[in-house]
Amino acid sequence: SSVTPARGLMAGELPAGVTEEAVSREIERVLRTANWDEITPKLVLRTLEQTLLPNEPENVLKPHKKLVKQKMDAVMKLILDERSAFANDAEPEPAEPAPVDEPPPAPSPEAKKPKKAKDAKPTAAE
Repeated sequence: SSVTPARGLMAGELPAGVTEEAVSREIERVLRTANWDEITPKLVLRTLEQTLLPNEPENVLKPHKKLVKQKMDAVMKLILDERSAFANDAEPEPAEPAPVDEPPPAPSPEAKKPKKAKDAKPTAAE
């Protein structure tokens, strides 16, 4: 007699014919469109259930939370690696070199208009 593992405990036994590939694709879709500061495994599980298993009871994927977290980590790493590679490839060349230790421009002659005689205060030399 063979021992059959409990339903839902193994990654290969996702409910209703859902595959790991489908889970990975949906997680990637969610992570590419969501704010990572707000996303949690619980929210991803809920989204997976709504999109992949709309006719199944709530929390049907809860036994697969560990798998979902692993997939989330893998997809996040993939996205971060893509962004890093893109940032390295997309760094624009500077239009012109930045000036090095140049003095600030002199104020324009208009900025140093002399005061009118009636507003001028006498100096000690006068």
